[in-house]
Amino acid sequence: MILLILSILSFSFATEKYNVCSITINSDDEIKAFKRHLNPKDFNFVELTDVIDPIDKARKQVPTDWFEKVCEKDIRCDVLLISGHFGGDFFGDSGIKLPLEKLEEMSCSHKCQNILNSAQEVFLLGCNTLATKEADHRTPEEYIDVLVTDGIDRTQAERIAQARYGAL
Repeated sequence: MILLILSILSFSFATEKYNVCSITINSDDEIKAFKRHLNPKDFNFVELTDVIDPIDKARKQVPTDWFEKVCEKDIRCDVLLISGHFGGDFFGDSGIKLPLEKLEEMSCSHKCQNILNSAQEVFLLGCNTLATKEADHRTPEEYIDVLVTDGIDRTQAERIAQARYGAL
């Protein structure tokens, strides 16, 4: 993590502050690490899941078009950090979901260019974004249970586990 953060420290030599935008879908540990290592004199931190209403994280009532509404705010992101569980989509305890298809669709949309197309660096941090087929500490059944607990439909959770642990 430290090496990733050090790669963006070169921004700090500029005269204008850079925006580090985060989409925190599960734990905020990753954004806290960035904040610890980046000087607030040089960097603004913007949590994109907090810029619109009504995301009721406490009751996990999230409108399906939340990301489109964030894009309409026209926030410029120099660095983008997406953090959550990952199993084909980003998801987590907040109830917020961000499918890869939505990121792809919005990256082609002019209304989201300041978030997705202006970022000089993007960090996609999820539990399985870099997972290999190597064995880990969970069985496929345990992984399915984690996904279901986090609100993923059991059928989809089984497909995700098959992609992670299966032969193909």
